[in-house]
Amino acid sequence: QQALPIFRQIGGHLGEANCVQSLGDAARMQGCFAEAEALYQQALPMYRQIGNRLGEANCVWSLGDVARMQARYAEAEHLYQRALPVHRQIGNRVGEANCLLSLGEVALRHSRHAEAERLFQQAKGIYREIGDHLSEANSLQSLGDTALQQTHYTEAEVLYRRALAIYGQIGNRPGKASCTQRLGDVELWQSRYAEAEHLYQQALPIFREIGDYLGEANCVLSLGHEIG
Repeated sequence: QQALPIFRQIGGHLGEANCVQSLGDAARMQGCFAEAEALYQQALPMYRQIGNRLGEANCVWSLGDVARMQARYAEAEHLYQRALPVHRQIGNRVGEANCLLSLGEVALRHSRHAEAERLFQQAKGIYREIGDHLSEANSLQSLGDTALQQTHYTEAEVLYRRALAIYGQIGNRPGKASCTQRLGDVELWQSRYAEAEHLYQQALPIFREIGDYLGEANCVLSLGHEIG
C-alpha cells in the first residue's frame, strides 16, 4: 500500500502491477476471495498493456486459485489451462509446475484419479529438477491423497512418509502437520484407531502453534471420529 502510490507517481507501471497483484495475494491468503479477485482483475490488464507475459500468466493462475478455493472448479480449470501454455512459452518452469499441480487438484476433486496422478507426477518431476523441495513434497502429498481416495493404503502411506521426510528436512511445519494428519487418516480408514489417534495427537499441537485453525478443527473432528 505504501509502494503503490510511489510507483504511480514515477510511472513505474510494472511495479504498480506487481503491487496490485501482491495485494491480491495477501487478500487470497487471508481468505478474502472477492477482494483478491478484484485486485487480480485490476492487475491483469496492466500486465497486458506493458506486455509482461509472466505477470499476466501469474495473475490468471491466481484467479484460478481463487475460483478453486470457492469450489468453482470448472472456472478454475479453465483459468489454469489458460496460464499453462504461457508459462511454457516463456520457459517459466515454476509456473508450469504450479499449473500442473493445480490442474491435478481439480481433477482429484472430480475423482479423475488417473489424470490427477499424471499431472501430479509431471509437476513433481519439474519441482525436483529445479530443486524446489517444498513443492516436491506438496506433490508427493497430493499423490498420497490420490492413492488414499482409491483406498490404496500402502501406497498412500509410502507417499505421505516420503513427503513428511522432506518437510522435516526443510523445517516446514505446516507440511509436517498436514502430512501427519493424513497418515492418521490412512490408519483411521483401516480401523487402526490407536495408531490414528497417536498421529492426530502429534499433528494437533503443530496446527495450534502455527495458527492453522482449519487444520486444528479437522484434527479434533478426526479424533472425534476415532472415539466414535
